[in-house]
Amino acid sequence: MGNHLSGCYEDLVHCGTLRRWIRKDETDTGKREGLTTSEREEFKRLQRENRELKKANELHCIAQKYDECGMRTSRSMAPKSVASA
Repeated sequence: MGNHLSGCYEDLVHCGTLRRWIRKDETDTGKREGLTTSEREEFKRLQRENRELKKANELHCIAQKYDECGMRTSRSMAPKSVASA
């Protein structure tokens, strides 16, 4: 990209921003190595889903330990005032 283009956009867009946009376009069109925009979005979505599943699994394990120890109260084991509520 020639200097004449960066000079035209100097007042509108920072040259570093323009450079990132060009690199992103080159990656998305296969001219440059790397993850495309859609691949990057999918990767972030999968990372988020993985975090959520890990948290859910951790909570499940904690609940299971309470069940095994008999620490969880069911309605039948609760005092009558609680069970009838």
